[in-house]
Amino acid sequence: MDDIELRSCSQRLLSDGEHTTAEIIKWWIYEEKPACHTLAYWIKNEEGFDLKFVFDRPFKEDKDIFWMLAKYGQELLEDDL
Repeated sequence: MDDIELRSCSQRLLSDGEHTTAEIIKWWIYEEKPACHTLAYWIKNEEGFDLKFVFDRPFKEDKDIFWMLAKYGQELLEDDL
């Protein structure tokens, strides 16, 4: 298990103001159990959705997969506006 995934939270479940609406995560095995960490996440602000990177984590992954998920996530979020 060593996968990258896009996961999101319905905006209807969140309060007003800036908040994480979706994130790109990487799954891995830690002490024989599944674990994950965030590579990037979207924050909703007055202009729309802003993708934020967590340190240099996205640059350590397969760039084609990461950017495919980033583009797809951005499109999903904008469609929900």
